[in-house]
Amino acid sequence: GSFSIDDRDINYDPSKGWFASERLAWYGLIPKYEKEFFLRSETILEGYLTLFDIPVSETWNFKGVLAAQTSFTGIFPFSNTQISESNRLYIDGMFKGRGWTKAYRSANAKGLALWNTSLEFRMPISANLVGFDFFHDSVAVKPSVSDMFTDLKIDDFYFSFGPGIRFLIPQLPLKFLFAFKYRIQDNKFQWDQNSPFEFVLSFNIVNK
Repeated sequence: GSFSIDDRDINYDPSKGWFASERLAWYGLIPKYEKEFFLRSETILEGYLTLFDIPVSETWNFKGVLAAQTSFTGIFPFSNTQISESNRLYIDGMFKGRGWTKAYRSANAKGLALWNTSLEFRMPISANLVGFDFFHDSVAVKPSVSDMFTDLKIDDFYFSFGPGIRFLIPQLPLKFLFAFKYRIQDNKFQWDQNSPFEFVLSFNIVNK
């Protein structure tokens, strides 16, 4: 089941308004044949604000939009159900924690609670065709929902930032991003030791 409220002016390329949704899903039905029973909840909040909109020609405006999105996903096991690796939440590096494509290999980057936040500055290059973005992502995964609220530290977060090109055509929802990855460990700034820079091919997914 899902519920959403949409106040965006254009859902695939908004310049103002906000969006909120809640999705609940129950996994597991037959105890004899299934071993995992849990409730999965996903909450999404988005907000958009036009910072400036200056007419330059009859067909193009110099425009800047601030876009913010945060989402929280939690898995609530039923009784003593043990959640398998395949059903645990993880950082995919494409939509959540962009650039951290190899983080899913780490046990610390998988769990039952995931908080993802993204802040973007967007500038359309060609109206309704292509735009330039600059993003900053932060994502954290914890072993349980209770840990996310009681034991969340700056060391748990994976950060990334960088420029990107976003196609504004709904039929071609591609993003090309250059992500610089870092973490804060023991109050010290650290680039990702494996590869501080990564090219990411992502998609311009519209939440509904």
